[in-house]
Amino acid sequence: MDVKDYLTHSDTIIIPLGSTEQHGPHLPLGADYFQALDLSKRISARTGVVVAPVLWVGYSPYHAGFPGTLSLQPETMERVLFEVAEYLVQHGFRRIMFFNGHGGNGIVQANVIHQINHRTEAVAVAIGYLSMAH
Repeated sequence: MDVKDYLTHSDTIIIPLGSTEQHGPHLPLGADYFQALDLSKRISARTGVVVAPVLWVGYSPYHAGFPGTLSLQPETMERVLFEVAEYLVQHGFRRIMFFNGHGGNGIVQANVIHQINHRTEAVAVAIGYLSMAH
């Protein structure tokens, strides 16, 4: 019911993107995702825009040598994100913002935004410090 109520006054949503990979012994697995989620929540706290934590895994095959790393193929990640976006649009969201916290996701993010903007009624954009990565 919270989402239904939210959609009566806003059609905007933030989707944080990150990865589950190593960043040395001083940071937890998933640091990129945790940072993207935290900054998305901070934006939400100031604006009221809801956050949809969809994927904890990103495109990180180059870290496969470190135990705990998880990765998706770009095509898999794109498909999951686009299918989620289709459901969001079906429910009434029309403005989708991706907050990317992992450089390897740049091309995936760009492709998903392109698909959303050309195949749905919604408008998607990249926000955040890695929005211009690709």
